Amino acid sequence: MMKSLLKNNSSQGHIEMILSFIIFVGFVFTLFVFFTPVRQDKVSYASLEKTQSSLLSSATINYDYVSIILNSSCCQSGKTCFILDNPSTYTGNMIVKDLQGNLLPSRFSSPNSFFIKSYDDRYYKLYFSDFFSPTILGDTDCQTLSKGSDYIPVVVSSGNEVLYENIQKINSDYLQNYSKLKGDLNLLNDFEFIVYNFSYSPLMNETLSVHKIKSFPVLSRDIPIRALTKNGAYRDLIMTIRVWK
Repeated sequence: MMKSLLKNNSSQGHIEMILSFIIFVGFVFTLFVFFTPVRQDKVSYASLEKTQSSLLSSATINYDYVSIILNSSCCQSGKTCFILDNPSTYTGNMIVKDLQGNLLPSRFSSPNSFFIKSYDDRYYKLYFSDFFSPTILGDTDCQTLSKGSDYIPVVVSSGNEVLYENIQKINSDYLQNYSKLKGDLNLLNDFEFIVYNFSYSPLMNETLSVHKIKSFPVLSRDIPIRALTKNGAYRDLIMTIRVWK
């Protein structure tokens, strides 16, 4: 009986040693997991989303605009342009479009006067931003119109759009100092982008020359963009963005 008790005690001691060892290993493993940061070896779709958002945000400009309607009896016969007295207090460069979206020659001569090339339309939109480079209207015989009696400003608002020349600048910054651009955009992953027209002819693809070797996987996305130019025209584009770690 004594031998049986000794044998049981010995077995129990072995079990306790094994349990203690398992608990110790589990404790050490817990400490290791807790104090070791999780490695992010793979790029995620969240990184692709952030890259897209940062690029488009950096290329976007804000502008103000006012819409006006000329009264049917306002305009003298034979006049080719108008001067509007104080339609708004906007400042900056100005571009003007008619109802069909055609760009019209114009001149911003002072904070309160605007020259607009006149066609047959009575509806015009005046856009204001320091980024615009308008088609300048030269000196000509213009008729001065008064707010209220000759024209009515119907909408005063603001907007934002991607500017094509800003995409060109990002492309140039990428080639000149990629690390700085990456920091300015607050991006951790590496990236490149290509800009095509809708026929998929490349307009900007110089960034492909920077990263010859990439770590895989590489995530990619095509983004359709309707970009405004400095002179007020639009360009329909496709931007391909690629990201990797």
